Amino acid sequence: MEFKQGWTYAYSEGLKQWLALHNKSGWIYCEDGVKYSPRELAILHTTYGDKPIPWQVHTMKKVFGGEIQENKAATIADWQKKSEKPAAFSAPQTPSTPPAQKPAQADNNEQHYEFDIF
Repeated sequence: MEFKQGWTYAYSEGLKQWLALHNKSGWIYCEDGVKYSPRELAILHTTYGDKPIPWQVHTMKKVFGGEIQENKAATIADWQKKSEKPAAFSAPQTPSTPPAQKPAQADNNEQHYEFDIF
């Protein structure tokens, strides 16, 4: 790895790779191409303190991309409560007969169908 002026480098044992911190912008660039903005780093610091970035979080960011967002739930218990299904929830029933099909307006000799499902 080439070390450049204006950057601070550190090896992450948790992620098993080199990290480069841009001294002016505050962005961290990982050897595998994943980048963390100063905002994301602040969220991670609030969540994990001085512990290293968990490899699970890093892998999710690497696979799905995107930006790490602040968790609006006050606690994990609050988050679990919000994600629970209401007691009265029931799965939609599959109709016993398929929806009626009727030919729609054909365009360029193609066959189209509209479905009556309600």
